[in-house]
Amino acid sequence: MGASPIFPGVPLRAGMYESFYLRAVAPDEPVGAWIRHTVHKRPGRAPRGSIWCTLFDASRGRPFMHKTTSDQLRAPAGGWIAVGSADEIARAGGDTAAGASPGAGESGAGASGGAGAAGGVGSACLAGVGRTTSSSSR
Repeated sequence: MGASPIFPGVPLRAGMYESFYLRAVAPDEPVGAWIRHTVHKRPGRAPRGSIWCTLFDASRGRPFMHKTTSDQLRAPAGGWIAVGSADEIARAGGDTAAGASPGAGESGAGASGGAGAAGGVGSACLAGVGRTTSSSSR
C-alpha cells in the first residue's frame, strides 16, 4: 500500500483524524480481528495516537476490545503510524512492536501476531487493509 501518514504535516491550527487498519476474518469460523492505529488532532493542539484491537468470536458473545492512547506519536520510515513508547505499550499489556506498517498488513503478519489469543484468529486470512482521513482547517 503506497499510503503515507498526513498527520506530521498538519498545521497546529487544523484539526484532523487519520487511521490505518487491518481487518482479518477466518474463512471457516465466525472469528475475526480489527486492529487500528489512529491519530486524532484537535485544532490548536498536538496530535494523539491510539492503538485499537477488537477480537470477534461468535461462540464467545461480545467482542473483546482494547485501546491504548498516547501523546507519543511518530511516522516511522517505511511505516504508517507508531503510537507510544515501548514502556507505555508494555504497561498496557501489548507487544513492543506497536506500529502500523505496510509490511505487517500486506503480509498478513498483523493478523496472526496480535490476535492469536482469540483461538482461531491466528489462522485468519487477510480480508482488508485500509486507511481513512479527515481534516478541517479551522
